[in-house]
Amino acid sequence: MISGLVLKYLNGECFVIRGFYKYTLLASTEFNLTVPAGLFVEPNEGPVLANTGLDNLRFMKPVEAGDSIKVRLSVKHKTPRNEDYGEVRWHVTLTNQDDEKVAEYELLTMTAYTS
Repeated sequence: MISGLVLKYLNGECFVIRGFYKYTLLASTEFNLTVPAGLFVEPNEGPVLANTGLDNLRFMKPVEAGDSIKVRLSVKHKTPRNEDYGEVRWHVTLTNQDDEKVAEYELLTMTAYTS
């Protein structure tokens, strides 16, 4: 018998609230951050060399089991670093199936110049 409501923090740790007899499983932080970062990954060589950072991360609403998420990426700023590559700062927004914002942050990538 479950003695309380079992919830999962976004970092994967669980906690219990006494007095409830059901549970909700939330998607982990790693999952919510890996989905957008994975959009840059392709087997063929491409202009994105590496993900180099993440800034201003905010979670607005939990993502529960069975939810769908949508990712929107837009270029916020480009900074030249040398003659071969620069840094691109992306604004990343994750929304659920009801178009409610669930997370927002800036993703930094090292990106090669293309001719």
